[in-house]
Amino acid sequence: MTSQASILVVDDEPNSLFGICEVLNDEGFNVLPAGNGREALGLLHVNPINVIVTDEKMPDLSGMQFLAEVKKNHPDIPVILITAYGSVSMAVESLKQGAFYFFEKPIFNNLERFVTIIRQAVKTQEMEKEINSLRREVTEKYSFPNVIGNHPKMIEIFETIGKVSRTDATILIQGESGTGKDIIAKNDPLQ
Repeated sequence: MTSQASILVVDDEPNSLFGICEVLNDEGFNVLPAGNGREALGLLHVNPINVIVTDEKMPDLSGMQFLAEVKKNHPDIPVILITAYGSVSMAVESLKQGAFYFFEKPIFNNLERFVTIIRQAVKTQEMEKEINSLRREVTEKYSFPNVIGNHPKMIEIFETIGKVSRTDATILIQGESGTGKDIIAKNDPLQ
């Protein structure tokens, strides 16, 4: 982890909430506790969160309902569902809905695995952020707002133009009439 990851822990059972938070604090995570789904959604809007651990069975919002809310507004945050009332069908459904992992309580029976899953979720989120950042950078670097085309050959041409435009060389653009030579010549590919 590049910095201290923030984990939002949501559980309506105070002892379980305290225990999970204590374990994650001991592992070096910054932990934000929430006693229910509504409170957690409020915390989520004002705090940068790397991973969410949520109980499935809660009075105001079930873990699945909470998962749906999170995925709608924060699709990049991994959500780990935990429950004492798990079933295979519930696990499958949670994964289909976008959960990162489904873990059965008590987590203390397999603490090492639980912490490993949290670390994997943090790494996954960090990698996704980096990938998205690189995609934006590439898109900005090689964007031609007046040119339409996403064929692999066109992308290859855009990349070549981007590389060549950084040199002091004189460039001759050849092609049939109507192929967009003038548009390419007038656009700064490094916009």
